[in-house]
Amino acid sequence: EKVLTPHLASQYYHHLTGSYLQEYAHGDDGVRQYYEKLLGTTDVVVWAALFHAAFDKHIERNEPCCCGSGRKFKKCHEPIVQSIQLIGKEQVEKDFKDLNVL
Repeated sequence: EKVLTPHLASQYYHHLTGSYLQEYAHGDDGVRQYYEKLLGTTDVVVWAALFHAAFDKHIERNEPCCCGSGRKFKKCHEPIVQSIQLIGKEQVEKDFKDLNVL
């Protein structure tokens, strides 16, 4: 029940929709989907601002967020910037250049 039922449900979902549940597309489309989910927006201007906040400039926790929301950084995008930092500057920069974000 713990293995077969989820597997069959996944196969049935694939049969109905043509893709597996929680699967990203291949190539650049999948990379774009990943970052859209991670960053919580499709706005590439915000993506670039978050990239610079993660790697190029230091934002204090109580400063306004780099996304322009007016909220404090710590309450807005600080956790997301930390996630971007874990991926690493080289990888994110490569991905963003491939997607024409930078």
